[in-house]
Formats: sequence, structure tokens, C-alpha cells
Amino acid sequence: MSKKILIIDDDFEIRECLSFILKKYNYSTFCIGNNFVNSINEIKKNQPDLILMDIDLNDKVNGIDLTKQIKDNPITCDIPVIILTCQEDKNRVDEIVEKSFCDAYISKNYKEKELIELIKIYLK
Repeated sequence: MSKKILIIDDDFEIRECLSFILKKYNYSTFCIGNNFVNSINEIKKNQPDLILMDIDLNDKVNGIDLTKQIKDNPITCDIPVIILTCQEDKNRVDEIVEKSFCDAYISKNYKEKELIELIKIYLK
């Protein structure tokens, strides 16, 4: 059975691109592109094996806060969360990782192989 990866990003093209890449490697995907406030309920219901999370979602919620909610919830806390960021400032990225309790991060300028290798680490 293929591993299920949740993509949380407000940008449709990024969600589609990530889904396309992941399906090439036999991962099943589902996406949340809006209604981020109810994301925790969707995560509990669908139980992904891994989450790819954008930082800048919308005015009501951001990826840092949402990742922290995932990690604070006993039902979802063990799901690995990889933050996707455009942020290039290493200090800012370290701050994001620390605040969100994410498992890892990767730049949105990723290379496909780099992304897949990182995902494989967390889906062992």
C-alpha cells in the first residue's frame, strides 16, 4: 500500500506540482488548499503518513501555527511535518523550525531528488 502524503499549501500550482512529483514515486496524495482552520480535523480523519506544509497560508492561520497544533495534538503528533519555505535566511529558517516543531524543512527551490530523499527519511 502506498504511503499517503498531505500537501497543505494555498497555491494551486504548487499543490499540483508536488502531487505530480509524488505520484511518480508511487505516493498517494491529498491536498488542503483552503479552509486551513479545519485542517486538524482533516488530518485526524485521513491520517496521512507525512505532511508537506507551506509557511504562508492566509491571514487566519500560518504553517508555523498549524504545524505546532499538529505536534501538540496526541492523535497527530507523530506525523512527520516537512515545512516548505521560500525563506532563504538561515536564521529565519532556524527560527521557523524551532517555533513550529516541524521535523524538517526544504526550500521551495528544491530539486526533485532532494525532496524525495528527504521524504524517504521520514517514511521509513
